[in-house]
Amino acid sequence: MERAQVKNAADVDQVRRAGRRDRRRADERQALVGHQLATYEGRWFVWEELERHGLFESITVQSSMIYALSGRRDAGLELLAEVQAHPSQFLLMQGEAMKRDERDNRETDAAHTPSAQLQGAK
Repeated sequence: MERAQVKNAADVDQVRRAGRRDRRRADERQALVGHQLATYEGRWFVWEELERHGLFESITVQSSMIYALSGRRDAGLELLAEVQAHPSQFLLMQGEAMKRDERDNRETDAAHTPSAQLQGAK
């Protein structure tokens, strides 16, 4: 559990100090996100996290599951907002993900296509 940063909300210095700390932490987090997006592997990991959080899926399911899926998706939306602060890296990451999907689809299609020998034997 996070500790309260202000023990006396009437103390202007405590409130200012907490505000500076929050801004510093937000800046540090954005730098970390930028660091991840600077490498192919980092972009791949972030994209996988967005997918794992169900960002690109519908949450229209049984009512008992909607809250769990909605919470998971909200976490993905928070990450997406952080990533979109780096628009060129986001677009690069999206393009790389599309290429991986195309490659995976080609491999799947090839595995489900009868070999040329079998087709010639008919």
